[in-house]
Amino acid sequence: MAAKKEFLSEDTIIVFGKIPVGEYRKFFIKSIGEEIVNGAEGMNFQTWLFTQGGKTLKEATEEYFHPLGHKTMYEFLTERRFNTVSKQDKDFIIAFDKGINELGYDFGGAIHVGHSWGSKQMIIYGKTGTKSRQCAARVWIKDDGILFHQN
Repeated sequence: MAAKKEFLSEDTIIVFGKIPVGEYRKFFIKSIGEEIVNGAEGMNFQTWLFTQGGKTLKEATEEYFHPLGHKTMYEFLTERRFNTVSKQDKDFIIAFDKGINELGYDFGGAIHVGHSWGSKQMIIYGKTGTKSRQCAARVWIKDDGILFHQN
């Protein structure tokens, strides 16, 4: 006899590659009564979900219902999902963010799920006010520190 499949709990941390996107979709349909079709700023569900990586489902639901608008890099780095990032690395990221903003580049208001170099999250900097945001620099946030690459 097959075991009954359990729904994800609100304490489940959003991690990609371990839980199928469809299971996250089922959680939101069950918990809010509908599918999230336009997460933030018109994103489709999967794109929005990627921006929530490292948060619990409860945190993602709260943010969906009560969006904070555009967060600063400092505000992002105070989230629980970045508790493992050292103060020194956070200070570097914040200083770099300030400096590159002065040159007309930003991170687009989202920290993405990292897909390479063993990272959990990735910050991608591109030119502001352009349709095609070519990548000027990336910061990969890993378990053992950060990796910086400037194009």
